Amino acid sequence: MLAGDDRLDVDPAYLRVGDTFIQLFRLSVPSEAASGALLLQVGVYDPETGARVQTESGDDRLVLTTLTWAGP
Repeated sequence: MLAGDDRLDVDPAYLRVGDTFIQLFRLSVPSEAASGALLLQVGVYDPETGARVQTESGDDRLVLTTLTWAGP
């Protein structure tokens, strides 16, 4: 893991079924990171248990895309 962020900028108590919100993150790749493919992944926590929610395949994260890092 090169960079991460673990926060939610919306109060879940005010969310209702059908609501949509946008969460923006700015992640910086450390300059010492090797060039190559980087996976952009997300995970979601269950608000009642604090455990990561699992996908149908049993993973606790979802790969959104692969990014190519050419280095500094």
